[in-house]
Amino acid sequence: MTELVDREKAHVQPLDSIRGIAATSVVIHHLLLMPTFLAAFPHNAWINCSFFRSAWLLVDLFFVLSGMVMALSYIENDFTRFSLREFMIRRLARVYPLHIVMLLANLVFRLLRIGLVMAGVVVAAPTVFEVNNAYSFSLNVLLLHSMGFIDYLSWNAPSWSISVEFYTYFVFGLIVLFALRMGSLSWFYVLSGLLAVGSLVFIIFVLEKRSLELQTDFGLLRCFVGFFLGVLMVKIVDRLRAKPGAAVQGVLQFVAMIASVVLVSLAETNPAATFLAPVMFAIFLGSLLAFPDALLMPRSWWPSR
Repeated sequence: MTELVDREKAHVQPLDSIRGIAATSVVIHHLLLMPTFLAAFPHNAWINCSFFRSAWLLVDLFFVLSGMVMALSYIENDFTRFSLREFMIRRLARVYPLHIVMLLANLVFRLLRIGLVMAGVVVAAPTVFEVNNAYSFSLNVLLLHSMGFIDYLSWNAPSWSISVEFYTYFVFGLIVLFALRMGSLSWFYVLSGLLAVGSLVFIIFVLEKRSLELQTDFGLLRCFVGFFLGVLMVKIVDRLRAKPGAAVQGVLQFVAMIASVVLVSLAETNPAATFLAPVMFAIFLGSLLAFPDALLMPRSWWPSR
């Protein structure tokens, strides 16, 4: 584990292909929600299936992956030298430029559309855009648009996940500082576990949600579940002592991958199954991290630097 972290501080190679596949699946999911796409490509049965229709759930895989990367980068390697200010500046620099560019692009298109409607060139109903307004725009600028101030998606809708993840980073940093103050890394993992489990329990039993599809409505808790499960998985992998042979490792990875795909596919007809998704994703990604030489994704397949 230490050798892997030292070599790739913020870039975990065995997980890269999964990141790409998941991102592509989420894009296809959003395409399937667009009437214009469905009208332009009516013969889409090869992608219009339960897995892609429920691929919104793969956002939770990214939350888990983010927690793993943050733990590898700042806990297992740099715990005693952690700086909350430096950490948040780095996180902001990573997510904010693209977010603000897309937000401004949406603003330009929105103003253009309003102008065309007012000129009578385009007919749109309603002509007043109640969702993408000045208030929601200001919340988007501050990355607060999915923190409960509004109960709807606005502007660049998929950016809700950036909003909740950014403030999850802040909570992560506060927990690290608390563990530093207490002089023990154990406090960090205990609090991470409490946040992950407590958030899931709150979503199910207090909010009484039927699925994990929370966005503006307590999406931060959804992010807590996946992110801090990812943090805990790094610790679990680090404590593994005996490892099975490469063939068995590959089988374990394959089974975890298939279980993850099946779980996503079941989300459409069994919404409650989504509550298991962050756990299953953590197991799958953890198996890739724990067994880098497994037959499913051997080290020889990793891209050269």
